[in-house]
Amino acid sequence: MPDGAGKINNEEKSVEREAGVQGSRWNTVHDGYFGDPAVAQPMVDAICRAMKDCSPTVLADLGGGTGLILHRVLAQAPCNGVRMEDVDISLRQLSQDRDPHIMDLAYSVADVTRANLCPREDDRLMFTLRSLLHYFGHEGSRTLLRHLREQMNPGEAFVHQSACFEDPRGAECLDRIYAMMKSDKWYTTVDEMTVILQEEGWTATKIETAPPIHLTSADLADRYHLSDADVAAIRDDVTSRFGALPGVFDHMEDGFSSWLHYRIFTCVAE
Repeated sequence: MPDGAGKINNEEKSVEREAGVQGSRWNTVHDGYFGDPAVAQPMVDAICRAMKDCSPTVLADLGGGTGLILHRVLAQAPCNGVRMEDVDISLRQLSQDRDPHIMDLAYSVADVTRANLCPREDDRLMFTLRSLLHYFGHEGSRTLLRHLREQMNPGEAFVHQSACFEDPRGAECLDRIYAMMKSDKWYTTVDEMTVILQEEGWTATKIETAPPIHLTSADLADRYHLSDADVAAIRDDVTSRFGALPGVFDHMEDGFSSWLHYRIFTCVAE
């Protein structure tokens, strides 16, 4: 176990709880969102632009799972001489990555260090991360961003797609849904995320919109082991608190639909 392991445990808890949708099922959940190359394209484009600007010798995809993002980057950008590393705590996810150009590293992103990733002192490191930051909760997200900044040299790049809402009520609504599912996942606004990044040593040079993910109550019940009574309780509670939130939450007779919004942040280490 690496030094500092256990400082942030929300990632481990989520991996254990969501084991049923990992591995071969991951690319099919939520209408196939995480296995769809078209949905991933804005993130891939942002990564390729940052690579062109920063010329990394090591590209580490944190929580990279099945390897889709790195596979798409390899298909789109000249990556000769770039060490590609998929960092994920879930062996079920890493087992789906078969590309010989990608190295698998079974680590929690909360514990991974520059020494784990960069074999040479003069390596230029770049991080990518997709839909993972919210797993760490409110304070854990800050701690993770601070930890990642400590691994970077000034000017090195970090591209992450994170759950963010323009309207604070959207973030509050999704926070309530996940709290009622007994999850520590936490959501924020775009403005809040920009401030948090700045306070933890990152400058966001570009912010772009990524496709939202549609979360049906049926999918959430499967992923989080919810009963019909749990789903009804969440639906009724959220409806009473927030009412109709178009594009964020819809009350349905047999459950609910919700949408998680994303932004892609291209950042450099200060």
